[in-house]
Amino acid sequence: MSRCCIITGVVLAITAAAAAQTTIPLPTMPVRKGLVQNAWIEPAQPTTATSITFYMSVADNVRLDKVEQQRMGSMFTVKVYWTDPPAGATAGSGSAQQVDCVLGALPTGFYTVFAQSLYNGRLADMKSLMFRVTQAPITSASFISNVRVEPAKPIAGEPTSLIVSGEWPTPGYSLVGLTTMLIQKKINVRMDWRSPAGNVLQVVTPYERQIGLYRLSAGTYTVTVTCYRDNLLVDTAQLTFEVEAPADSEFE
Repeated sequence: MSRCCIITGVVLAITAAAAAQTTIPLPTMPVRKGLVQNAWIEPAQPTTATSITFYMSVADNVRLDKVEQQRMGSMFTVKVYWTDPPAGATAGSGSAQQVDCVLGALPTGFYTVFAQSLYNGRLADMKSLMFRVTQAPITSASFISNVRVEPAKPIAGEPTSLIVSGEWPTPGYSLVGLTTMLIQKKINVRMDWRSPAGNVLQVVTPYERQIGLYRLSAGTYTVTVTCYRDNLLVDTAQLTFEVEAPADSEFE
């Protein structure tokens, strides 16, 4: 065996022995925190009469930093920022950390919440949640509380007004249509209202509308007032009143 072969064999043996004794350390991946455990809304089946709250939870020992919320039409974006708790402190290790975000009362329709969980400023996880808001059932409350005429004893040929008053469960209702029809001695009044959009306070709000009537002749009249909310009939009221004729009047 040549000297060159012997030297080569020795070098290879030394290299193999060194490789067998050397452990190449693998890079350690940082622990990923902020994974979303659950996302939901309450109430689970919202209506136009309820305020909606979005909830999100993570199962890490983290501390809530801040929450950012944006809305564009029917889409909500919620960003939840988590950080590490102070040294020596715990943020409920072993139990889910929960955050809530109030979306408020919403009109009927389908909505989507895009939630982002960020840990130390970096995106950790994302969740999306779709839900539907339905029309709240009509309660037994009267939206038309009173119908009267002014003056209380109208005279034929003189100005007469119909006064309709009532209450809505929240502010923000707008009158978008008013139709008055006179057929013989019957007066039909239709009021079309539109529900408020967006978040509104749950405060009962009164309303009153004055409706000018035709030049009425003497006789007994029956008024029927129908109240529509978003094209749905919600209340009806009737009134019967007498129009008197002056002694020297031709309105008979």
